[in-house]
Amino acid sequence: IYCSWNRYGCELAVAEELGLEMAIRSYVK
Repeated sequence: IYCSWNRYGCELAVAEELGLEMAIRSYVK
């Protein structure tokens, strides 16, 4: 897990590690 340039980057990294790509895509979309 790594932190990007801001909190959102960190959350996205954590979510990806947890395997919530579907949730992320839905949120972004």
